[in-house]
Amino acid sequence: MRNFVKLLGIIVLVGIIGFSVSTCKEDDTHAHIWRDWVVTVNATCVSIGSHERICGDCGEKQTEAIAINSTAHDKQSTANILKTATCTEEGFGELACANSGCRYTETGGIIPMLDHKWEYAPGATEPTCTEPGSGQRNCVDCEEEETYIVEMLEHAWVYDSNAVPPTCTTTGSGQRSCPDCPATEQGGTYPVLGHEYDDWIITIRPTVTTDGMEECVCNRDNNHKESRILYATGTIGLEFSFINDRYYTVSKGTVTSGDVIIPVYYRPDNTGTYFPVTSIGNEAFRDCTGFTSITIPDSVTSIGDWAFAYCEGLTSITIPNGVRSIGSFAFSVCTSLSSIVIPDSVTSIGHNAFSSCSGLTSITIPDSVTSISYWAFAYCEGLTSITIPNGVTSIGGGAFSSCRSLTSLTIPNGVTSIGYYAFAYCEGLTSITIPNNVTSIGDYAFSGSGLTSITIPNSVTSIGDWAFLNCSSLTSITVDAGNKNYASQDRVLYNKALSTILSVPSGIKGSIAIPASVTSIGGGAFSGSGLTSITIPNSVTSIGDRAFEYCKGLTSITIPNGVTSIGWGAFSSCSGLTSITIPDGVTSIGDYAFIGCSGLTSITIPDNVTSIGRGAFSNCYDLTSITIPNSVTSIGVYAFSYCYDLTSITIPDSVTSIGSFAFSDCYGLTSITIPNGVRSIGDFAFYNCRSLTSVTFMGTISTGNFSSSYTFPGDLRDKYLAGGIGTYTRGAGGSVWTKM
Repeated sequence: MRNFVKLLGIIVLVGIIGFSVSTCKEDDTHAHIWRDWVVTVNATCVSIGSHERICGDCGEKQTEAIAINSTAHDKQSTANILKTATCTEEGFGELACANSGCRYTETGGIIPMLDHKWEYAPGATEPTCTEPGSGQRNCVDCEEEETYIVEMLEHAWVYDSNAVPPTCTTTGSGQRSCPDCPATEQGGTYPVLGHEYDDWIITIRPTVTTDGMEECVCNRDNNHKESRILYATGTIGLEFSFINDRYYTVSKGTVTSGDVIIPVYYRPDNTGTYFPVTSIGNEAFRDCTGFTSITIPDSVTSIGDWAFAYCEGLTSITIPNGVRSIGSFAFSVCTSLSSIVIPDSVTSIGHNAFSSCSGLTSITIPDSVTSISYWAFAYCEGLTSITIPNGVTSIGGGAFSSCRSLTSLTIPNGVTSIGYYAFAYCEGLTSITIPNNVTSIGDYAFSGSGLTSITIPNSVTSIGDWAFLNCSSLTSITVDAGNKNYASQDRVLYNKALSTILSVPSGIKGSIAIPASVTSIGGGAFSGSGLTSITIPNSVTSIGDRAFEYCKGLTSITIPNGVTSIGWGAFSSCSGLTSITIPDGVTSIGDYAFIGCSGLTSITIPDNVTSIGRGAFSNCYDLTSITIPNSVTSIGVYAFSYCYDLTSITIPDSVTSIGSFAFSDCYGLTSITIPNGVRSIGDFAFYNCRSLTSVTFMGTISTGNFSSSYTFPGDLRDKYLAGGIGTYTRGAGGSVWTKM
């Protein structure tokens, strides 16, 4: 049971300090990239509406309500006619709101004037081919009268026997006369009549994959016909949107499964004009898990963001040569795709475009691509090899992260930068050559990979934090002697001056003595190391963030007197560490500095320390006692949480604030005194301290600074706020506290 509780504690703390490789973080450096709001439900006069927006980076959706719009009536005409329309005046009726529960009405609903009811007087003159006709008519409903005119008829030409009549395609000549009047025409050329086509008739009906045909016949000469293509329909049920009056973009419509064929052209009805389908819209086929294959026509030039994301049943897709851009997350989580060829026409591949395509074993990137965007192929765990084309100059952050089966990779000479997490957790990647043009290697670039050795060329000017973190097989880092910024000594990475130790390969075992030239230990320098003994020289004055995290074989370490601060997570998860000496010069213990040091039984905090950071000693399961000096003014959030064996602790008078969860789940703690100086206690500060039976309050804490009922077990908060300063006790496991 105890082991289970420990595991639970670890899970909780991992949630607190876990290092995320997701694209979006809610902080000031990388916020969501929200698209425009899209109304999903319109607000009316009686009900609220809603709209939503999606992050173009990670796909998260955000929904908000739209307030009731008191003027958004659904006005409908009623049967109540207030004025009847006539042929001389408009009428009008009553409008009422059709929304249930709304009683709004208004005068409106114009009724158009009626047409005159004409009665034609006798004696009208019929039109001829020389004169128009005319007559009189009057309206039976009003006094309107008018003379109407009927246009002249055309001549009914009769061609002489020697004449050549015009046709729909040729001119005529010779003499012709009208039998209805004296009109005649001598010689000359008579214009082409032109075709008079009948309606189009389908002769070959198009199918999903094949074109059809339709034709029309000239009424003047049935030997004259025209035909035109009826383009293949594609899968029935797809939805098309007309863009810029020139082309269509396609989405899934009502199609949910099977083999999908996108047509080259589309028209909305049988008489409309065909326009090409040139793009696959954002989220067009997202979450269509029943799709097995998709045929994209050559007319398509762009594939939108999230277009095929989560199409987990999709086994094959061919990207045609016309496509120039592939959007972000376009094929993300298409787990059944095994291979894909990106054509030479593609110049841009969006971030996360093929991320989490776990079934993908091979992919061809064309020479037209010049940069590989961040997380483009991340988590393609089945990918065994890939060729990066020579035109690529940058490899984005996380581009191939967690491609665990990737065993070979050639970085072309044109690459100048390798992004953060670019090859992180590529556990099958044992060797890689960094070309001479690379100038920067990002944070975590090769962390967790299977590399056994690495050579840094002379061109590199920047190596990010934790670039080789947790490379358990890495035994050697070699820096080219001509490099002006970095150096290597005894297989370890330093800055050029050998004053900062930057990275010790995790595969180096046994012991190591840091050279006396070193004054600072860089962030993550020993992280995940298999070393059992490390000697830090007196020259060292600073220890960077996570410098010794996960050094599980380390049992003891001495921090020299010149050190004044211990960085964030500096010794986190050093589970074998049983003792450590913190020198008097240290004034602050950073967040999570000793979190997870489960073997640590006791520790003395020196008198100069003023603050104990968030989670500093959390999950130190075997810690039984600790002395906090009078110099400390604040105890951070989770500072001693999950210290199961901690039975007693003295909080000095100097402390003014105790953070949330500071001592939560300290099962062995039986009593505690809150000194007079404490002005605030955070939520859950002593939550689940199940053995706590005595608490003494030496001072006054306001309700606002002691707001959570869960700060202590049971009803202690309420009893203190009512009873004030004093000692409160309870029976073992009880929930009711009594003031002594």
